[in-house]
Amino acid sequence: MEIYLVRHTKPLIDKDICYGQTDLVVDDAAFKESAKLIVRSLPEKIDAIYSSPLIRCGVLAEFIKLEKYPSLDIAYSPLLKEIHFGEWENKKWDDINQIHLSKWMNDFVNETVPGGESFIQLYQRVKLFITAVINSSHSAALIITHAGVIRAATAYIQQGALKDAFAISCEYGCVTKFELNDVAEQVNTLR
Repeated sequence: MEIYLVRHTKPLIDKDICYGQTDLVVDDAAFKESAKLIVRSLPEKIDAIYSSPLIRCGVLAEFIKLEKYPSLDIAYSPLLKEIHFGEWENKKWDDINQIHLSKWMNDFVNETVPGGESFIQLYQRVKLFITAVINSSHSAALIITHAGVIRAATAYIQQGALKDAFAISCEYGCVTKFELNDVAEQVNTLR
């Protein structure tokens, strides 16, 4: 089985703002070029398209469907949403209580964001989703989602330590391919 994990394109938000499940539109200036590059890096045949229901992923999922897989439906799942930053959503990083932020950054795996979730909670829901995809009858699945979800999925598939998840590179529009046979193998990041 092949799994293609695709991060959404650049959202329309300032770089210094904390966002996770905030529903943002994409930066139109960057979208078309990035989306076309993503489409070119995907295989000719996919059995299923899954997407986070957040706008920045849905727009890309619809574009990919129309351009490359018009006969497939898109299955939206809340399990594919980005980490919930709770009280920090839409705040400037500098305006977040630095004691709480420091505590979270020292143990983001287990520390829960006030009113939000920890990385382990994100990991648990992503693990449920990826396990279902792996156990499906698909030979190739496409998942359009967020950096946190891709990092959690990568840690799960490769059985890596969660504390190392943020070291996993995941730029806007990146496509990461996994081949799952007896041993999960990350083939490459295609873009």
